[in-house]
Amino acid sequence: MLLMFFFILHLHMLLWYELDETLEECNGPLLYQLKREFSTISQGDLSVSKYYTCNDPNF
Repeated sequence: MLLMFFFILHLHMLLWYELDETLEECNGPLLYQLKREFSTISQGDLSVSKYYTCNDPNF
């Protein structure tokens, strides 16, 4: 379970790095909007990270 959490965290960090590098220079407002939208993504009452760690069959 902990390994899955860190794997998802690592993927999340890579995604933000790529978005930041791609959009920062040309479209700051779009990057801000995407960050706000991603921060509110959820599955039911759970955040994305909690959803994936709580639905791990080894949990």
